[in-house]
Amino acid sequence: MCAASLVFKFVEVTGKMKFDPNKRFMEAQTKQKIIITVAPVCHVEKSIPVGSKNPITPEEIGIEVGNCAKAGASMVHLHVREENGKQTFDLSVFSKTLDEIRKRTDIIIQGSTGSLTDNTLEERCVCLEEPRVDVASLNMGFVNFGEKVYINTVTDIRFWSHRMKEKKWFQNLNVST
Repeated sequence: MCAASLVFKFVEVTGKMKFDPNKRFMEAQTKQKIIITVAPVCHVEKSIPVGSKNPITPEEIGIEVGNCAKAGASMVHLHVREENGKQTFDLSVFSKTLDEIRKRTDIIIQGSTGSLTDNTLEERCVCLEEPRVDVASLNMGFVNFGEKVYINTVTDIRFWSHRMKEKKWFQNLNVST
């Protein structure tokens, strides 16, 4: 199942949602605004269900994000990959992925600073160098990924927060439990 299918499922299950493709949010019958964020790129070492897609190339990601936007997603949490699937913080790959997304949709783009790699804090801020990113993710604390632990120390969080303030980015606090 692709990410767009999951967005459709959410809309089917809730039943009371309506999506206006001219807006970046869904509305419940109570007129509450709901933002559906999709993260279409899975960690390559994670096993995914049979029949699911894990888009890797900028074009594959662009197509998947476009489909998710058509299904009702308002925001994409974006990681980018090298051709072999390894996470990259290469600005040219990130920018090419945004080109592919923007060919298809004006969805809100949340650049990720997350990584299970040994990248430096500065490398993990590459999304802040791309002006088409609307929101930057500020990762709080730590998350267990199988046998690995993704750690964000207080020092790391302060570093990213300072960089985001310098660039005048809206910070989206990501808290995982």
